Amino acid sequence: MEYGEAISPRAAEKALEIARAKLARGRWDLRQTASEAVAEAYCVCVVEGEDSAEGHLSAIHANLIDQLEHRLRNWICVREEG
Repeated sequence: MEYGEAISPRAAEKALEIARAKLARGRWDLRQTASEAVAEAYCVCVVEGEDSAEGHLSAIHANLIDQLEHRLRNWICVREEG
């Protein structure tokens, strides 16, 4: 599977749903929650394969976590304002 297929809006939405569910159960560490949700929502080729090849958290994997953490922060702000 190519990254273009594995990194999709559908996977991003799934990661967001997973993260929101974790937060609803009392989680508070957004970075850790985002990291776990990305690992659950995206193909192993994206979250583990590239990390293994590079020997550390790949830029692609880190970017997915960053994006999800940003979306979670925005979601929390909207909830607090409403």
